[in-house]
Amino acid sequence: MLGIKKIDTFVLKKFFLLFLGCFCICLFVFMMQFVWKHVNDLVGKGLGIDVLAQFFWYMALSLVPMALPMAVLLTSLISFGNMGEQLELTAFKAAGVPLVRIMRSVMISCTLLMCVSFYFQNNISPKAQMQLARLLISMKDTSPALEIPEGVFYNGIPNVNLYVERKTAETDIAVTVDLDGVGESTVDTGLKFFDHMLTQLVHHGGIALSLTCKGDLEVDEHHTMEDCAIALGEALREALGDKRGIGRYGFALPMDESRALVLLDFGGRSELVWDVQFTREYVGDTPTEMFRHFFKSLSDAMHANLYVQARGENNHHLAEGIFKAFARSLRQAVARNVFSYELPSSKGLL
Repeated sequence: MLGIKKIDTFVLKKFFLLFLGCFCICLFVFMMQFVWKHVNDLVGKGLGIDVLAQFFWYMALSLVPMALPMAVLLTSLISFGNMGEQLELTAFKAAGVPLVRIMRSVMISCTLLMCVSFYFQNNISPKAQMQLARLLISMKDTSPALEIPEGVFYNGIPNVNLYVERKTAETDIAVTVDLDGVGESTVDTGLKFFDHMLTQLVHHGGIALSLTCKGDLEVDEHHTMEDCAIALGEALREALGDKRGIGRYGFALPMDESRALVLLDFGGRSELVWDVQFTREYVGDTPTEMFRHFFKSLSDAMHANLYVQARGENNHHLAEGIFKAFARSLRQAVARNVFSYELPSSKGLL
């Protein structure tokens, strides 16, 4: 019995030491093939070490199911070939140990490895592939140094995240947008009702938004709301990158006695159709006449078409319904299909 255990130990030692080397080599070969395929998406993008580390990590996890069976096959051929060449198999057979018994420990180990591989492929690999697809979508965007205008700082990989700073004689604004909803959200424009409206983008749009504005409210609210719209629109536009895989279009919803319809199209052209009648000059500390100007500035900055229609008696509900409908429209329009990298346009350009 002791001799049989020594045979298992001997065979497994030879097999698994060689298996580790073969697995690393196979994984490395598949990874290099994958990198070569996507080399144009990596070069010249100014990617940080942390981004590249995540890219290689998720890539390795995604390629394990391909490397593992190849490594088992190569290891089996090499290890038992070496044992045959060195007459070790002949010695075992001369001692009365059948070949199936010699291979039993390897077959049991490979069966256990198969179960682990099944669990890995079913639970871990899909998540890794999803993260890798998101990274590739971000990397396929044109280099930030060439695409993003002065005053806009790209921080979008692995999450779709943009930081935009807009500073004029009237306002000083900083906006961070994460389309994946990662990170804390804070809104502070100095107009409490306007803050309440912008937070609807977080709760109903599925994004993370940090927006702070110091404006000349002692003059009036115009510059604050206009420049917030421009900075937010620029951040959303840049976060979408080349718009491949997005939904592109938009939404409608009711709000108590009010109803709001917001149609959105990230088609690259800006236009606003506004069909809303407010009956009060102010809601809270925010002038109702500025809502139209806010969405007009936003559509121009986003390079998007907006159709806004709302009906209702309560002006608070009317405004909130519009912002909630816009948030839902935005959520639907920016959602990416990570399994399809097609541009949502028959013209091939947005």
